[in-house]
Amino acid sequence: MDVRDYFEFIDENTIRIKGHALGLEHVLEDYLQGAREFDIQQRYPDLSLADIHAAILYYIVNKAEVTAYLQRVKARDEEAWQKRQREPDPFLIGFREILENRSKAEDAKHLHAAQQDTI
Repeated sequence: MDVRDYFEFIDENTIRIKGHALGLEHVLEDYLQGAREFDIQQRYPDLSLADIHAAILYYIVNKAEVTAYLQRVKARDEEAWQKRQREPDPFLIGFREILENRSKAEDAKHLHAAQQDTI
């Protein structure tokens, strides 16, 4: 079996572990930060050790190509984060307002209760 059989090559910025929504970058990020295979499996319990070993082997054998892929993914993710900062999702804005109003209401309730205790 070819190690590439463990992956779905969707486009130049998307390599998924076959049968999972998880990208190759997730496993390799942990591996490159020093995680062992068993640590990675604990973090992603749906992955088999064979999946994890295939990801690591693919990286080792294709280091330049995979390093370039990881850089593209990081740049894509950073660009998406920057866009969310410039153009926040209207749903999230509304959700944050609801949470803020709840927090203010709770603070007012606690303040009122504290004032009642001192009377």
